[in-house]
Amino acid sequence: MRINSGFSRIAKHMSSWLTYSQIFGYKPSKEEIINDIRSINLEDALVIIAKFSVLNDQSKKQLKTLINASIQDREEINSVEPFDLISLLYSIKWFLAYGLPKNESTFNNGFPDYYNIFITVLKISDYLEDNIDTEDEVQNLVLKSWLFTRPGDIDRALVRQYVMFEEIAKNRDFKNDLKDSYLDLHSIFEQYFGYSIKDYISVLFALHMPCIKELNLREAFSPNNWGIDLTTFFKKVKIKNVAEQISNDLTVDIKTLKTWAKNTIDNPFDYEILLSKPLFKKGNWLIPFSPGILNSTIFDGLCFKMNQSCSKTKKDFFPFFGRLFEQYISILLSSAVNSAKKITNYEFIDEFLYGKDNKRSPDSHVLLGKTLLIFECKGGRIRKETKISAEPEFSKKDFEKYAIDPIKQANKAYTNILSKKPSVFKNVNKVIILSVSLQSFPKVPKFNDLIADLKGNLHPHIKEIDYIGLYDLELLAYFISHHDISVYKFIKNKKVLDDFIPYRNYYYDKYGGIQRPDLLNEKYMECTNIIRTTLF
Repeated sequence: MRINSGFSRIAKHMSSWLTYSQIFGYKPSKEEIINDIRSINLEDALVIIAKFSVLNDQSKKQLKTLINASIQDREEINSVEPFDLISLLYSIKWFLAYGLPKNESTFNNGFPDYYNIFITVLKISDYLEDNIDTEDEVQNLVLKSWLFTRPGDIDRALVRQYVMFEEIAKNRDFKNDLKDSYLDLHSIFEQYFGYSIKDYISVLFALHMPCIKELNLREAFSPNNWGIDLTTFFKKVKIKNVAEQISNDLTVDIKTLKTWAKNTIDNPFDYEILLSKPLFKKGNWLIPFSPGILNSTIFDGLCFKMNQSCSKTKKDFFPFFGRLFEQYISILLSSAVNSAKKITNYEFIDEFLYGKDNKRSPDSHVLLGKTLLIFECKGGRIRKETKISAEPEFSKKDFEKYAIDPIKQANKAYTNILSKKPSVFKNVNKVIILSVSLQSFPKVPKFNDLIADLKGNLHPHIKEIDYIGLYDLELLAYFISHHDISVYKFIKNKKVLDDFIPYRNYYYDKYGGIQRPDLLNEKYMECTNIIRTTLF
C-alpha cells in the first residue's frame, strides 16, 4: 500500500493506541475479553476507565512500566500511547455490552483492578480497526478519528455559546435584520426544558470542574470516589431544584446504554448518545464517561438541545444557527483586526449588499494592501453517516456542502462584485478564499483532490483556496492580532510546506502554544462572572 508522502506526515500528529497483540504476540479472542469484563462489577469498571482519561503523562508511563517484563520490543511500545479517548470509549462500549452488575468471577492474580482493566483495554484495542489495507481505508480512518477527536477546550466552548446565543441572538439589530426568520431561542428552550440556557450552561460548567484535573495513579485509584458528589454539589448552589433537573437530564441509565452498546459494538466511533447524556450515576456520585465528552456538551450538546426544542415547535434551528455562526466569525475577525499589535494596516470588510438585486457579498473579508482574504462560512452539522462510518457517498456530499460550495459561492460573489461594485476591491490582485465550517474536515488526499480540481475554474486573482474549521479560524484571528508575519504568508507557507498537516499542528510546530484570541479572553471573564452569579 503506497500512501501519498505529504499525507503520510500526518501520522506524527495523530496518536496511536497500544494493543495487547503488540505486547504478547497474539490477538485475544472475544470470549477471553468477555471473561475479563465479567470479572469485575460493571459500575466499578466504568469508573476506572473514566479515570484513565484524566491520568497524567507520568502515570501513563507507569502503567506501561508494569507490563515491561512482557514487552518484546520496548522501543516500539514506548513510542505509542497506552490508550487514547477512542480506545477508552470503545472499551466502555464493550463493558456496557457484555458487563454485569455483579461480577461472575474475579481476576484473582494479585494485581489491582485498575491494572487488570488496563490489560482488558489493550485487548479491546485489538478490535478497533481490523481491515486497513488500502490508502482509501487509511483516509477513512483519519476522517472518522479527526471528526471524533475535536479540540476539547472548555473555555472556547463556553465563550462560543455565550457570544452566539447570549450576545448575537439577543442583539436588536440582528433581530431586525432577520425579521420573520428570527428565532427566540431562549424562550423556545426554556419553554421546552423548564430551565434557561444560562442555568444549563452554569450547572454544566460547575459539574465539569471537579473532573478535569489530571491525576496520578495514587490519586486516581485511591479509595476516595471521583466525580461529582451530588450531596455536596447541590448544597452549594442556590438554584438547587434546577441544578437537580439539569443533572438528571445529563445522566443516562446504564441499562439504556446496554442496548445501544450491543447494537453499535462494531463501530468504534459511534458515541452520539453521549453528547446529550455524558454522565452516569454510581451511588450518590455522578461520573462523566470522559471529561472531554462532558466538555462537548457545553456547545455541541447545547446545539442538540436547541434543535430538539425548536423541532417541537416546528422551527428550523440550523438555518438560524448558520446566521449566528456567520456573525460570530465576523465579530471575531473584526476584533482581531482592530486589536492588531504588529501589523496595523489590516482592514476588515463585513458582509455587504451589491448590485441592483442587493445580492450578498461573502461573509467576511480581511484586506492588507493588494491581498484579500475571503471567509465564506457554512454553519451546520456533518451527518452521522460521515462522522461514524465515513460512508463515501455521504462524506463526499458533506465535504462539498461545507467546503467546496462555500468556495464556489465566494468566487462567484467576488467576480460579480468586480463588475458591479469595482471600487470595493479595486487594488486587489491576490485573493485567498477559506471556507469555514463548524467542525473542520481533515486534510486527506481525496478531499484535497476535490479542492485542486476546483482551482482551475476560479477567477485569476484567486491564488489559494482552503477549508478550515472554527478552531482554525480562531487561530487565524489570534495570528492577525499578534504576529508580525502577514496571515496571508502564514496560510501560503502552510499550503506549500505542509498542506496535509492541520493548521493547529502546523502553528504549534512553528510558534508553540496556541492562545485564545483577545476577544475570547475578554468574553471568558464575562462568562465565568455570570456563572458565579447564577449559581452562588
